[in-house]
Amino acid sequence: MTVFHAFGRGWMAAGRTKLALVLMWFTYALIAKLVALPALLWLLAPLSHSRMADRLLSNFDLGWLAELGEPASAAVAALSAVGVLAAVLTWLVAVLFAGGVLTMLNQRWERFSLSLFLAAAGQHFLPILRLSFFGVLCYGIAWLIAHVPSIVAGKLYGKGMLGAPIGIAAIVSSVLAVLLWGWVATVLDYAKIRLVNENARGAFNALLRSFAFVVRHTSQTMGVWLMNALLFALVGLGYLLASKALAGGAVVTIVLLVILQQAFVLFRTAQRIAGWGAAIEIYATLKPRDLELAPLIVGAVPAGLNAEAEAFPEPAEWEGFAI
Repeated sequence: MTVFHAFGRGWMAAGRTKLALVLMWFTYALIAKLVALPALLWLLAPLSHSRMADRLLSNFDLGWLAELGEPASAAVAALSAVGVLAAVLTWLVAVLFAGGVLTMLNQRWERFSLSLFLAAAGQHFLPILRLSFFGVLCYGIAWLIAHVPSIVAGKLYGKGMLGAPIGIAAIVSSVLAVLLWGWVATVLDYAKIRLVNENARGAFNALLRSFAFVVRHTSQTMGVWLMNALLFALVGLGYLLASKALAGGAVVTIVLLVILQQAFVLFRTAQRIAGWGAAIEIYATLKPRDLELAPLIVGAVPAGLNAEAEAFPEPAEWEGFAI
């Protein structure tokens, strides 16, 4: 299977999972509200004080800064707690959805069933959750490896007058970090597919076998990731340009910005499902075929031997004898 074929099949699979896609987008939107609403509430008070800035500056009082500092520190603490809560919820929901969506794609459901979706998500939740812990460790190792050029350049040129080598090393580290993180994400995707496809429980074993699988088939596995990365960069650039063009304080402009933002989030969610769909197609085509020994049953003949016997039948007992 070519990379373009797998890429197209992945997006076709994302198009067949519209209800699951909307469910994922709606859940992530609710989690985002946990951070957005408290942030708006905390910002209303400072904004109301800013309208009195001209009068306050005419008779400036240092005590006013102290009065603003205390609620500002309380707001930072509260928003940090809410942000951590939202991050944890997003992580757990992403793990839960992974099991359901991968089961749906692997079994090629003809129609969406919420009960079956939630059952599959719960069935594979713990193995994928354990895999995510190993994934954090892998991302950390990839980050350390990517920053080796910057560390070496800092040791060699940090005390000198040459800034160009340090800048070049920083660019190399950034590019290397993106490539290594993409490679780790690809390995984790195939590990999730292996857990769901084989109904396995060993997350570490699935990670090691997926590592070997991606290494053996780097051109196919990383080729799909590269195509999705380029598509994300293209759509992301269009999103930034459109957001800049719609900058303004009008109500219509704000509504259009919100719609544009949610459309981008919906695209990113669909791209996640498309990546899984393409990976499932590649895995189904390239995974090693394990030899299965059929049980020896009296009277049962292996299919291959039976076909060969039919192609070349033995002569009858009386054939060849002139009786």
